[in-house]
This record gives sequence, C-alpha cells and structure tokens, in this order.
Amino acid sequence: LHDALNFLRIGDQVEILEEVTSDDGALWYKVLYNDSIMGYSSAEFIVKNSEIKNYDPSEDSSEADESGETESTDETESEE
Repeated sequence: LHDALNFLRIGDQVEILEEVTSDDGALWYKVLYNDSIMGYSSAEFIVKNSEIKNYDPSEDSSEADESGETESTDETESEE
C-alpha cells in the first residue's frame, strides 16, 4: 500500500483510462485528473457517469474532513 500523493474532492471528475484488478481481486481505475495528474484509485471511490442515476450519496461511506475533502485517494498513487 502506498501513501496518497494527491487528493480529490467529492464531485471532482476524472477520466478512466484503464481498469485493473489487483492480485487480491480488488478493482482499481487508472485515472487522469485535470488533463495532467495520472494515478490509480480504488473503484469503491469512483462513480461512473452511467451509474449516477443509481448513486445515493447518503450511502457514501468515505469520511470527509471539515473542508469536504475526502481521503478517498488514500489509495490513489500518482505516477509523477
């Protein structure tokens, strides 16, 4: 497990470049943010546009700090 190098706010949009399944079976997305930051995020923190109609933010289990910033990228590693 790697330390987070970047953080995103709830609602930030990323482009999914690739889906990767880790050795333990977890799904990860290789993502591009703001046309410049590339990294990996656990799929549990990503809601695809096609899934938005079924998304209920009250079921969001990620913890936000006072600024509304989540540590969902705690498992996101940038490749800078």
